[in-house]
Order: sequence, then structure tokens, then C-alpha cells
Amino acid sequence: MLGLKAATNPEWAPIAAAHTNEILIDHAHCEKKAAAFAMAMIQKYPQRSRLVTEMIELAKEELEHFETVHRFILQRGLALSHDRGNTYAKQLHAHISKTEPDHLLDLLIVGALIEARSCERFSLLAEC
Repeated sequence: MLGLKAATNPEWAPIAAAHTNEILIDHAHCEKKAAAFAMAMIQKYPQRSRLVTEMIELAKEELEHFETVHRFILQRGLALSHDRGNTYAKQLHAHISKTEPDHLLDLLIVGALIEARSCERFSLLAEC
């Protein structure tokens, strides 16, 4: 359904479920980066009106998600820490073409893959 070629290791979910605070903080960073991605796309491709319109909506949605997750973090008495980055995302970004129009397409595909993996993993967590 999500178009992922390989599934997350089934051992991931129980381990992640035992570390909900870390997962929550990591998820906040993911939401923040998704909003930043949308804004960066607007900055890079201002002449693409349809893309700009879609990215405005995405940025607003992801920033609302970030706010919600941040509220949960504060309710737990935690604080947002520095983002340590994500190996999976870094590996995907390493394959992005440097030349247009492939660069734009690759950015959109990588963003979709990261979102799909996140959706898959939250589905796994919901089953724990």
C-alpha cells in the first residue's frame, strides 16, 4: 500500500515502544524537517505556482503536527533536544540528482519515501 520495497524489521516496534520519549522527540524533529522541506521547496522553485501552493499547505500542516508533538513533549516534562539526524534520510538524500529536472523529482520522491516509512512505523507502533 505504501510502495515501500522493504518492510521495517519487525523487531523495531517493540524496541521503539519501550522508548516512547525518544520516539516522540525524534518525531518532533521529523515534523519540523517536513515543514522546513516545504519552505525550502518554495524558496527553490518559486516559479512553479502549483508546487508553491501545495508546499504552503504542507508547511502549515507539518508545523501544526510539530506543535502538537511539541505539546506532548512538554506535557511529559521533557524538552526538545538537538536533532541527531537520521541515517535513513541521509542515505536517501545521497542519491538525489544534482541536475534538473531530476533534482526536483528526486526531492519529491525522497520526501514521499520518508513520509511512507514514518506512516509504516507508526502503524507498527499502534499494534504494540
